[in-house]
Amino acid sequence: YSTTRESLDSTLYGPTLPHAGQITMAVIERVPKQSPQVIRETYCIAIDNAQSLVQIVNPYLTLTKSVSRSLRRALKRGVKVQIMASVKSDVPITPDVVGQQMRKLMERGAEIYYFDGGFHHSKVMVIDGLYCTVGTANLDARSLRYDYEVNAFIFDREVTEQLQNIFLCDVRQHCTLLTPDNWKELFSLKQRMSGRVFTPIKGFL
Repeated sequence: YSTTRESLDSTLYGPTLPHAGQITMAVIERVPKQSPQVIRETYCIAIDNAQSLVQIVNPYLTLTKSVSRSLRRALKRGVKVQIMASVKSDVPITPDVVGQQMRKLMERGAEIYYFDGGFHHSKVMVIDGLYCTVGTANLDARSLRYDYEVNAFIFDREVTEQLQNIFLCDVRQHCTLLTPDNWKELFSLKQRMSGRVFTPIKGFL
């Protein structure tokens, strides 16, 4: 946690409102050609410094190699990784590719929840119950390599707990846990084949 805070110190903004100052935040802005890797690197720093828990909600979990490697490293050192993916998407191919990525993480020990209450478009990550990030960044190559994005890292236990409660509520009411047994039930043969075909070019989706 302290290592992550130190890594983000250069991006911390001072209070701009009369009632501000109660919560420490870091605002991370990705601008092509100016700060192209900042959000991707910040996500990786946060995941690599997690001690016990990483919780992620994101609509486009096709995952860049760097984020995927960070998640695998976290699982290898015993960190619980919980990810919520959306059954539905506004990009037809995306769920098929995401399914391949989530299956691989499931096989490494991650808890993968599929949200079936609609298209879950939230972009949230919680680390160790201590701090969280919300913003515009998707966990796909287009967002982390090409688009303009802004994320806020919020270093506050109360705000983080509120997001965790929403996560758990969605898990209980709207989600199906991905398992080796239900993998083929959730993804048809056509979807599994589509995922395999398009995964190698996921950076262009």
